Amino acid sequence: MVSVLGLGTVASGGWMETFDEGAGDWQYVNIKDNGKYKSYDPFYYSTKGNDGGYIAAPVSTSPSDQKKGNFSSVSNEAAFSKGRLYSIETSNTSLSGDWTGGTLTIDTLLLSGTITGPGKTPTARFFLGSGENGQPYYVSNDLFSWNIQADSKWTTHQVELREENFIAWPTLKSPQSFADIISNVKSFGILFTDTSETFNNTDYLGINSKGSAWVGIDNVGVYGNGESAIPEAPAVMLAGIGFLLLCRKGRPRITSPAA
Repeated sequence: MVSVLGLGTVASGGWMETFDEGAGDWQYVNIKDNGKYKSYDPFYYSTKGNDGGYIAAPVSTSPSDQKKGNFSSVSNEAAFSKGRLYSIETSNTSLSGDWTGGTLTIDTLLLSGTITGPGKTPTARFFLGSGENGQPYYVSNDLFSWNIQADSKWTTHQVELREENFIAWPTLKSPQSFADIISNVKSFGILFTDTSETFNNTDYLGINSKGSAWVGIDNVGVYGNGESAIPEAPAVMLAGIGFLLLCRKGRPRITSPAA
């Protein structure tokens, strides 16, 4: 694997972010019940990833709760009272090319704390989109999503880029199809929701916690379109409980009964 600024080339038509050289232009997003959101820079750690560096985002919504955990030295406390953790994402997919026939992959870890909701089945999902306001994005369905609470050690999750493995976000209307999106992806990451039946209700978007919970990610990207071997999807993913916001310039509006 060749590493260039933390971005390793996997195959033609694919890329991998390893975070070995920094956080890149990744961000995490908090959301409130009224659908308002705000982006923050993630926290970067050069060691203890799934080999090499990784990035992390806080789930806690209280600065006092955050100080009880192992990450009390971080500086941007403003993030901790601004809603639930909604996504960890990037708009830097300029090296990605056409993802048709590829497989998404990510390593995730719940570093500390306990996820408490807001619903009964807080779920992590892949998402990808076109990166423009009002344009469609797709999230992995309930089968190809997972319970982040179960990731007590670095765990790999994967999904093939097949339309039947994804759900179009219900409040967005556009002629662009899933095939159009994956042929020119502009935004990508993981999204935290409850089950797919709750997508229209902002009260159930994002995750909250107790005990200063933090989520870490590493080795995230897409394997190329059949030009390199694709590891078999792990069993934990297939047994997962059954992903949104676009890039910071193109995040769609959410409509719900609570908005």
